[in-house]
Amino acid sequence: MKVIIIGGDAAGMTAAMEIVRNKKGTEIMVLERGDIYSYGQCGLPYIIDGRIAHTNALIARDVEVFRNKYGIDARVFHEVQTINPATKIVSGMNLQTNERFEYMYDELLIASGASPVIPSWFGHSLSGIHTVKMIPQMNVLMEDLQNVRHVTVIGGGYIGLEIAETLKFAGKTVRLIQRGQQLMTTLEKDTRKLLGMQMIGTQGVDKRIDVFATALYAGLTLEEYVGLDLAYSPSFNGVWDAVQHVAKRYGV
Repeated sequence: MKVIIIGGDAAGMTAAMEIVRNKKGTEIMVLERGDIYSYGQCGLPYIIDGRIAHTNALIARDVEVFRNKYGIDARVFHEVQTINPATKIVSGMNLQTNERFEYMYDELLIASGASPVIPSWFGHSLSGIHTVKMIPQMNVLMEDLQNVRHVTVIGGGYIGLEIAETLKFAGKTVRLIQRGQQLMTTLEKDTRKLLGMQMIGTQGVDKRIDVFATALYAGLTLEEYVGLDLAYSPSFNGVWDAVQHVAKRYGV
């Protein structure tokens, strides 16, 4: 039996090792778009403030270990672009050689993870704008941060909060912009309030709720904005500034 795994990071290689241990004789091929295997993505933000000294410290096993010790056919720079479930064929491009590839499988595991969503805003491709998912991206970000004092983080989920925290510890002036009314919407409401207050009071992050963006979706009046539950908001009037912006925009 041949198993193809798309993605050579933590999930993909954990699955590969489970197959090695429990399904002897299975042919395992892993197709990774980059060239780094099995590293701790969750540790990437902590490169920024030095709690993790270097991105190399995040790599659990080199790709050669999987090839030579465990007999896994671990490919690098292999980007899967199409999957045909009827014929059980994956196809794509070798990003090093620009050659097409096709591989048949008996079982397929997709462990490619998620990618940051980049809104189609004007100027989104300008220099100095970064996303953080992979080690090469973090290395580029660290280069750019050397001569930067002010950083804006867009998104108040757990990755955005970790990035904001580590940037602050690294001595940067940080502004965090969240489209909705709460940070970390996966948490329950009171916990989100406490988290917001900690971000302001302890870490000193300039956190602004993007009331203008909310207006586009919710259509609230100025009076309704003033009455929003923003108990965790900063002591300065940043939120009120956004309310005034909405009022001016809509003439309310």
